[in-house]
Amino acid sequence: MFRIPPQLRAAAQSFGFDVATLPFALGIISEASDFPLLGSDHDHKVKVYLDTKDWIALARARLGKAGSEKDRPIYEDLRVRAAAGEILVPLTSSLYQEISKIGLLRQRTHLAEVIAEISGFATFTSMKNVVCHQMRAALASRQGLPLPAPLKTLGIGVSFAHGDTRRLTIRRTDGQAIDISPELVHELTTCGRALTEMMFLIGPTPEEIPQLRAGGYRPELVLANHAKRVAHEQQFADMLAADPRMRAKLERIVQARHIAWELIDFIEVIAPEYGMTLETFIAQGADWMVAFLEDVPSAAVTTTLMERNFRNSYKTWTGNDLYDADAMAVAIPYCDVVMADKHVTAQLATSGAVTRCGTLLLSKLTDLHQRLPALIANKQPPQSTRSQQIRDDGQAPAANGP
Repeated sequence: MFRIPPQLRAAAQSFGFDVATLPFALGIISEASDFPLLGSDHDHKVKVYLDTKDWIALARARLGKAGSEKDRPIYEDLRVRAAAGEILVPLTSSLYQEISKIGLLRQRTHLAEVIAEISGFATFTSMKNVVCHQMRAALASRQGLPLPAPLKTLGIGVSFAHGDTRRLTIRRTDGQAIDISPELVHELTTCGRALTEMMFLIGPTPEEIPQLRAGGYRPELVLANHAKRVAHEQQFADMLAADPRMRAKLERIVQARHIAWELIDFIEVIAPEYGMTLETFIAQGADWMVAFLEDVPSAAVTTTLMERNFRNSYKTWTGNDLYDADAMAVAIPYCDVVMADKHVTAQLATSGAVTRCGTLLLSKLTDLHQRLPALIANKQPPQSTRSQQIRDDGQAPAANGP
């Protein structure tokens, strides 16, 4: 286990978090030979995605809060199994965004502590990276071309979750390597990386915000962009309410909207790599494009969830709906089990978008606690099945011809 140096203990005390929650994260970071990428030694682990509500429940259980007694066993189980290398519990960029919206520093600190204990700051790469790779795999299959190299979906930290693979390094101000032992450099970078991840999750104190704003800190811009996305979906929901006849073709409309609003820029870049243009891609016709979306697992998850939400005529769209959709689109194709709220689970659990990935979708931590031993016991080496190709290789399965 990675030794916690006195300087890190002092930093934890200064920033107000429990340094005892860091050893697991320090170990994962220390062993990452190509930081921020996680190595193949994590491939055999059962991948578990936890919803924000679950992290909150685990944080309460860790602190022994009233009413959290039922969640204490799963908190202990996840912590022990993660440390033993049986499971990996990665985060998504949308989870970071949800946590950043929590107003109380104390609550964010408690969440950061339990996340460090159980996830070790492991993350999935960005939605853009995932979707682009899946699209390349789907087009390659359809064109009879070699599949792209497997995508490195797992890494460490918030930057990796947003698609950035740069890393913290220690050098002199002139850019040269510092004259200290490699062992000490490794210790310093490991501690610095862990501290950076912890502090990002905790976020700034109220006293720090004015100085941060002077340097360009504008979290409201991210929220405003998210609000535009919500307004866009609500606008379409209002159109459906005004013209119920659209519901007869709702599935196709949602799929067309997804291509037009979410994938069009990617198609323009990727299609020429496979002998197509945007125009020839669209000219393949509606049935071809629907089948193509099914071969892009993240797109299939998103369109399925959006379409089923739109069928609820009484639903008012919120920011959490889009956070859920973004998280599910990244987590479901690459996890063995995904936790979501009751609504999302009800919409997706039996859908083809999820069953094709072979992913177990649950809403209760108690159910996860019950199912986890069997999932670990039954974890098999990668096989050439559709779900295994998606989950372990990051490649969509072979598709039918155009």
